[in-house]
Amino acid sequence: MSAAGLAPAGFFLAGLLVAWGLTFVVRQYARRRGLLDRPGARSSHAVPTPRGGGLAIVLTVLAGALVAMSINTADAHAVAAVVLPTLLVAGVGFVDDHQGLSARLRLLVHFVCAAACVLALAPMLGPQPGPAWWLGLALCVPTVAWCTNLYNFMDGIDGIAASEGLFVGLAAAWLLHGRGMDGIAWLLAVCGGACAGFLAWNWRPASIFMGDVGSGALGFLFAGSAVATWIGGALTPWVWILLLGVFAADATTTLVVRWRRGDRLTQPHRSHAYQRLARRLGDHGHAVRWTIAINVFWLLPLALLAAARPGLGPWLAVPGVGVLVWAALRLGAGRPDEAT
Repeated sequence: MSAAGLAPAGFFLAGLLVAWGLTFVVRQYARRRGLLDRPGARSSHAVPTPRGGGLAIVLTVLAGALVAMSINTADAHAVAAVVLPTLLVAGVGFVDDHQGLSARLRLLVHFVCAAACVLALAPMLGPQPGPAWWLGLALCVPTVAWCTNLYNFMDGIDGIAASEGLFVGLAAAWLLHGRGMDGIAWLLAVCGGACAGFLAWNWRPASIFMGDVGSGALGFLFAGSAVATWIGGALTPWVWILLLGVFAADATTTLVVRWRRGDRLTQPHRSHAYQRLARRLGDHGHAVRWTIAINVFWLLPLALLAAARPGLGPWLAVPGVGVLVWAALRLGAGRPDEAT
């Protein structure tokens, strides 16, 4: 295998090792500062647990991005356009983990960062993009903001957000190999590795939680990378919809059901399909293993086919994710326990 082919593996392994070590440091910091998530009626854990461990992932990704940009200057602009607003999203999450911020302020920052990312990537289209492209870019802004928030919503049981980050980062890096966007591929590889390193501390029973600093940053990073690879002609949005299908289907279905019920959407709850599945199975680990199996044996083959045959993208993504929406509804997503 060529050096270029080995690069993603190197970024992945480096990300794993660095994040594993940094998570230990961040856990000690969280303990000293008293940053603990304490069990409550709407939580899914039983003992006080340090939070904010996603900082280790963010710092690892930042280091990987700097290395990627120094090696591959051709993709440096795209990498920077994705990573810089990701850091701001992470910064807001870091503050929220420490003292709490209003949902409106966080959402405003997410939209501003999404707009900045999309505008920074727009020059990749060339001097005269058509109206359809501008419409697509406009739709990207709320999509990136939603992906940022849905990832945060889905970080509710041990290991689920980190295992999803491991899958999406590694799968996307693999799919991007040889498609002319090595810088983004390496960024995603180091992100997948960082999630793997963090997962060693976050698997059931978790010794540290990811926190908003990590979950929001991961959601934004993946959405921003999706926009970059769409504009760059490397991967269609349908591929990304499939890769993020578990999270997108569960979070979106739950939000719509709660909205239709008239629930206050900013109120914490435990009615996502994955949370209901964890309670039904009696263990976080079993629920996470189910999501991993769905990713590997259902969504990944569809994403591979969608990447190889772009014209089939919508014909694969709509039923592929539609099945997951149906499953979420069957599990009672968005409904109180007594309505199951």
